[in-house]
This record gives sequence, structure tokens and C-alpha cells, in this order.
Amino acid sequence: MWVFCAGGQVWIKTAVCNHTFRGTGITAYLENGGTLERAQSMANHASTRTTQLYDRRSDKATLDDVERLGLARWTLHACASAATSGI
Repeated sequence: MWVFCAGGQVWIKTAVCNHTFRGTGITAYLENGGTLERAQSMANHASTRTTQLYDRRSDKATLDDVERLGLARWTLHACASAATSGI
């Protein structure tokens, strides 16, 4: 997976599979006002309980969470390093 930032690219190693995309799609649909029942139908799930497993709305990190971990500084540093190294 490539993550693009100002002036360069940074490689981030992460596991991605079809369930990752399902979770992203279902979560985006629900965040934009979609109903769980309609998401269930689109995902071809027999039960809304299965669809709820893909709902990632409660997993969002807040800006305060990111700042607490110091990830914002690391990300900016990594992007700046990639831009100057020509990656």
C-alpha cells in the first residue's frame, strides 16, 4: 500500500484483504446516512448482525488521540524525509 504525502511517497506495510474493503465501504455508507438494513442488502448478508461486524465508525481516532501518540510529528517527518530523499 502506498501513502502519498506532499513531495514524496512513504511505504506502509499493512494487511489488506476483501474484508478491509467491505468494512471501508459499509462504514462510509453508514457515515453518509445509509441504513444498516440497506447496507445488509448491498453486502448480501443474511443478518444485520453480520453487517454490524464491518461497521468501523467507533474505531475512529480523534486528533487528540493522534497528538497524544506523537504520530502527527512522525508522519510529517517521514513525508519530509521521503521528499528530500527522492523516494
